[in-house]
Amino acid sequence: MTLSSVLFWQFIFGFVSVSAWSVWAVMVSPAELMDMMSSALLGSLACFIPAAFFAGLMRCFGGSFSVIAFAEMLKIVLTLVMFFCAIEWVSNLRWTPLLSSYFLVLKSYWFVLALKK
Repeated sequence: MTLSSVLFWQFIFGFVSVSAWSVWAVMVSPAELMDMMSSALLGSLACFIPAAFFAGLMRCFGGSFSVIAFAEMLKIVLTLVMFFCAIEWVSNLRWTPLLSSYFLVLKSYWFVLALKK
């Protein structure tokens, strides 16, 4: 399992999640299309961007324990900052698309592990 394959599948899972929430919004309430789509996109990005940042740090500075621990701490802080910014700056935030997209993209690690076996 490489970091680039994890990032690739996180991007795919995020795209599928945003697409699914867009289709759901069109079928249920077309007026909320942009709210659901932007919430799903923010949830996907709240997982993808910190993971890409982590991968960049690993590529630049290697995989020693101290670098991994520091990069993981920064990844968690960046995720929390992205969630707080979404909560504060997005007026019509929908929690279900936000969190379901985040967790779907987060679980792509398990999918990559299953592909490897």
